[in-house]
Amino acid sequence: MVELAIVLPVLLLLLLGLMELGWAFYRMSQLTTAARHTARVAARPDATNEEVAARLDQIMADLGMGEVGYTFAITPGVDPSVGEPVHVALQVPYSEITLTGVGFIPMPEQLRGHAAMAKEGP
Repeated sequence: MVELAIVLPVLLLLLLGLMELGWAFYRMSQLTTAARHTARVAARPDATNEEVAARLDQIMADLGMGEVGYTFAITPGVDPSVGEPVHVALQVPYSEITLTGVGFIPMPEQLRGHAAMAKEGP
């Protein structure tokens, strides 16, 4: 019983830490996928800023991150010349999407996702 009382808290901390790190990697993967889908919409020849923002809002809502205060940037915008890259960067505060909510594991303040695609021609 004494050994269990000594070892169990350490094992629980390790378990919670592994769960939180796995959750962070899962969410980063989701952000990268959302950025890739948004870049795909922005790379189309007839894309508009409103259409791209609406698609990103829908994707983030589907991922359960629609109300977390994410930010995004599309550079150089949706109207570069054909063949030029369109970059999409997403950023979400990690405190809004944490799994366990415990603060004993050093985690980044922001999770980021990024994607780039070449602008398509007509």
